[in-house]
Order: sequence, then structure tokens, then C-alpha cells
Amino acid sequence: MEIFSRPHIRLSFAAGSLPGFTLLLQSGFVARTCDCGSIKAFLVDTMGLAPEFIESVIQSVFLDGRPVDDLDSANIREGSTLALSAAMPGLVGATMRRGGYYAPLRSGISHASDECQQGLFRGDVTVKLFNLVASELGPALLERGILVRGGNFEEFLATRPSEFWSACRSITVDGREVDARELRESRWGDQLVLFSVESAPPEE
Repeated sequence: MEIFSRPHIRLSFAAGSLPGFTLLLQSGFVARTCDCGSIKAFLVDTMGLAPEFIESVIQSVFLDGRPVDDLDSANIREGSTLALSAAMPGLVGATMRRGGYYAPLRSGISHASDECQQGLFRGDVTVKLFNLVASELGPALLERGILVRGGNFEEFLATRPSEFWSACRSITVDGREVDARELRESRWGDQLVLFSVESAPPEE
């Protein structure tokens, strides 16, 4: 089935049976913002994260593949990719930790401070979440709905095991109920798909 308009796909699972969506969150979703600003401002104003969560949980930040130490001086731009991770194990994790003791070891690849050009930025940012950051933020983001590129969404659906589909109570596309087979056979190409997940009370 070919879909040409941006659909809203909603999956419903019984409370307590919500399966993992780690792969989807790692592959990235799109956040839309209209203000040029720092990573810190983007996380607070666009993503709605508490500053305390940013400081205590998000230990490694990568902007367009480069590790970032100062979230207030590195700026988001249209088309940027922002990856967020909690503390990672080993020397690599310690080296990539923002502001950590080993941060000088990767000075050659770190993101340099820059200045924001106010008024020039308006567009999409790809956000990727890993490990504890994904598990902590994922449920609320999925309930609210995230924009996912069609190809990534198709790949995610194709790799879901049978346990995923058996736990799914209902599937709707723009309010129309469909079955798992129809959803897996749908094609979205390069367009963005609005995807949300509902955790419903168990059926009596």
C-alpha cells in the first residue's frame, strides 16, 4: 500500500507490556524548532527536558558526530544530528563524557564553540537517544508522538519479533484501524511519519 500524505500511526499496548523501542530511538527522530540557539536551549525549550536531567543523566553529547563539552556554546543548526547518551562504560565512555577528566584526549575531534546567527535557523533536527537516556525519555516521547523518517520506520517494523505484534492490542493509521500485515506492507519512502504509542489499561 503506497501512502502519500503524512500519516499518524498509533499503536496500543496493554499497560505493563510496552515493548522496547530502542532501535527506533537510536536510528533517530525529527524535532522541529524555529529558534537558533545552543544545545542546552534546544533540550530545554524544544525537547522539554529539565536542566537537572540534562546535567545528571545526559553525560555524552554528539553534534554532527563530534563530542560536545559545553552545551551552552555549541549551537543547533538546520539539518543537525544530535545524539544523547548516559554514561558509557570503559575508557571510551570516560573519554567521550562531556567535561570529563579525559576530554582533552579527544580535543582534535571535539565540537568547537561557535556563535549563533539569530534568525537564520528554522527547520528540522535529528535526535538520537541511547541507553538510559532512551529508556528514561522514550515512553513520554512516544506517547506524545515523534516524527520518524519513513525508511527508518519501515526498517523498524520489519525487524519486530512476533512477541511485539502479539502484545499490540490495536493499530490505527489516521484513526482507521488496520492489522499488522497491512502496516508492515505500507511504504512511506522519504516522508516523515508521525508515530505514537498508547499504553492502555488491561482489558477486563
